[in-house]
Amino acid sequence: MTDGRPPDDGRPVGGWVNAGRLGPTGVALGQDAAERLAAAFGLLADPTRLRILHALACSSEVRVEGLVRLLGLDQSTVSRHLRILRDRAIVGRRREGRLTYYRLADGSLRRVLCESRDVAGDLATFLAEGTGTRRDPPR
Repeated sequence: MTDGRPPDDGRPVGGWVNAGRLGPTGVALGQDAAERLAAAFGLLADPTRLRILHALACSSEVRVEGLVRLLGLDQSTVSRHLRILRDRAIVGRRREGRLTYYRLADGSLRRVLCESRDVAGDLATFLAEGTGTRRDPPR
């Protein structure tokens, strides 16, 4: 289908599985896609990596030295996290002589990271108001 939703016969398409009437879209996230997404969110769950990724999202390319100055972290810490992100194809690098420049490998992640500040604020408000906790229905 052209709208990205799976066909009505229940076959998985793009990680989504048709599971009847689940809500407005009538589709659920398939197990493989959920595992890939959880792994990606796991990379974002580390505050240092998230700060590095956010800095990369705000510029086209950055050298390690620039990230060290910007984030106030040790060079070895920044390099270690960049290696983790590079090994998982989240960031790419370009060498120019002795200099190495890092960038986000995927433009869609840039959009998510740029919008994350608003989402984080909304989520913090949601949790602070206590609306994120389970409450027993009134009797």
